[in-house]
Amino acid sequence: ARPPAMSDPAAEKSDREREKSTAELDKVTDYVEEREVDAEKMRQSVTGLFDASNQDADKVAREKALAAVVVAPADVELIVKEMRLPAPAAERALREAGGDVVKALCALVH
Repeated sequence: ARPPAMSDPAAEKSDREREKSTAELDKVTDYVEEREVDAEKMRQSVTGLFDASNQDADKVAREKALAAVVVAPADVELIVKEMRLPAPAAERALREAGGDVVKALCALVH
């Protein structure tokens, strides 16, 4: 029979150091990967904010342009009566049609 194998203390120490180094390297690479993912999430978030901001600016510009359109109260009343719409909806339709009552009625019918 073979005698029990004797462990080499130097080899055991080397193995422990190698395992420790591997664990530390894993921690570093995990940290770098997390930072890369976090950076990508940050970029997407910032891009999303700019896109939302641009959309909001477009909406504000559109609303300002519509508010500048002059509508006749008689035209609003005509659309309210004929289409049975609330006055704000009739006014909005007129503004979107550039104040043209015929275009507004056509748009509401189609």
